[in-house]
Amino acid sequence: MDTTAEPRVLVIGLDPYRVPGPCDPEPVATAIEAGLAKFAEHGVGVETCLIGLDGSDDVQAVVENARSGQPGSSAR
Repeated sequence: MDTTAEPRVLVIGLDPYRVPGPCDPEPVATAIEAGLAKFAEHGVGVETCLIGLDGSDDVQAVVENARSGQPGSSAR
């Protein structure tokens, strides 16, 4: 029986599309995608938990759900 598990990470951060202000979210979103691709290249499973600063998230609940693998997180 193989007991080795694929390495996995949970990336917690800000959702660039839900941060108020005049800045362009595309460069940040592109950088996040590039980082996620690097994990995949190295065989590391990744889930994201991106929090908005627009007031629509219960941050503690969103992070707890992501940590437990429950719906409501931005799993990839």
